[in-house]
Amino acid sequence: MTAEQKDPGLQPERTLLSWVRTNMVVAAVAILLFKVSGQSESIILRLNAVLLLSCALLCWYYSKKRFSEFYRRVVVVSRVEVMIKKLFSLVIFVTAMLYGILSVMRFFTQG
Repeated sequence: MTAEQKDPGLQPERTLLSWVRTNMVVAAVAILLFKVSGQSESIILRLNAVLLLSCALLCWYYSKKRFSEFYRRVVVVSRVEVMIKKLFSLVIFVTAMLYGILSVMRFFTQG
């Protein structure tokens, strides 16, 4: 094996599988938010579920595209990838905060 034919090992496959698991969980949470928003008639939760589901689908498409290249690039993690990961984390954080705030508001208005 020459220096140009460096074997990446199983790291790309493990990373792809972690992205798949994350996207599946986020899509499941989005579907649960749709159900909760239907019961509570909250448009904010419904919009948040749409945002979360679209983000999961975009990240699924991106990870499928990225890992089909199988690390041909010199830079393993580019700035665009870091930005996508930060955006994905921000969407998950906003979802958690919105649901928490709406739950607290519902608790105080009903109690």
